[in-house]
Amino acid sequence: MHTDGLIPMILLGVLGVSLIGLAYLATLGARALFREARQTARQAGHRPRSASVRAVVRMVLWSVYFAAFYFSVSLLGKRLGWWAAIPAFFGVAVLVVALLRIDELLTVRPGDLRRHIGIGAILAAVGAVFGSVIWLGVQL
Repeated sequence: MHTDGLIPMILLGVLGVSLIGLAYLATLGARALFREARQTARQAGHRPRSASVRAVVRMVLWSVYFAAFYFSVSLLGKRLGWWAAIPAFFGVAVLVVALLRIDELLTVRPGDLRRHIGIGAILAAVGAVFGSVIWLGVQL
């Protein structure tokens, strides 16, 4: 009996099924987060379509800021080694501030331009910090 190719095929099949299950769980989690965010925006007084847009914007911004944080820490880690833990600690604090401001977008009342601009300014500053670290890491 020739089984040289059978074991790798079984392992690939198991890996494929596991990845499909992981993708399914990620989809369920994203759907639950979206529904919760949309409901929060609805309770803050937004119309259904506006609440859905805010929920999508929240999810996209969370993804972008997490990716920027991890990419900047990765680049710092390559340059500084274990010393990157110190700026990474401060990066986590900055990331938490950004994520809290992103969540605040759900509850800002429609038409409150001053708070929208304030949140946008904070998010732009945090994005500039992560962007400058990434740019510096790529340049060095």
